[in-house]
Amino acid sequence: MPNDIRHYLDANMILRYIVRDDEAQFQIASQIIFNNPVIVTIEVLNEVVYVLKGPYNQNRVDIYNVLTSFFEDTACILQTPDITLKGVELYGANNLDFVDCILAAYHSVENAVIYTFDKKLNRLLNTLII
Repeated sequence: MPNDIRHYLDANMILRYIVRDDEAQFQIASQIIFNNPVIVTIEVLNEVVYVLKGPYNQNRVDIYNVLTSFFEDTACILQTPDITLKGVELYGANNLDFVDCILAAYHSVENAVIYTFDKKLNRLLNTLII
């Protein structure tokens, strides 16, 4: 078996750990999260945010807080840490979709040019200091 095998978490694994609504699955998720070098992608976090906002009816500040705690409390590897953390921060502070906040994070962190017709996103992009 090659040593370079990567381990990724899916949204359901993260959600079971965060919301702890199924104790057996929480225990399994905890074991995996704390005993493996697991990677979390932006795509997976997008689904986590979507589920926390929708079915779990969490507001953006609560989502920001729970994700920040998750990153601090676990040894999860963020695939793009600077972008992810900035995107989560922007999501907690702005009334934009998570994906728009990730795009704004690319703009802020990498000085990326973002082309959009979205007026709210453009306003945010114009306020970010690069």
